[in-house]
Amino acid sequence: MTNEAPKNEARLPWTGHGDGVWSLPATVISDDECEVMVGAIWTDEDGLQVTIEVPEGMIPAALVPKVTAAMIDLSFHGQHGPAGA
Repeated sequence: MTNEAPKNEARLPWTGHGDGVWSLPATVISDDECEVMVGAIWTDEDGLQVTIEVPEGMIPAALVPKVTAAMIDLSFHGQHGPAGA
């Protein structure tokens, strides 16, 4: 796998934290009862990792399709990392 983004891919808003660690802003998915944050972290050592933060520890079934879609979107668009960010 290469860290170089394809030429036609829009640049994602990666934020550098030093030592080869980058992150993307979290996407917030919520309903009246729960707020789920889905984000991504890139490290030069491990590559892309998608993160999920859920206050209650469980994702309500009604939010699962939206959370899954956000995870897939981040994993697809972030797979090349912050090359050139």
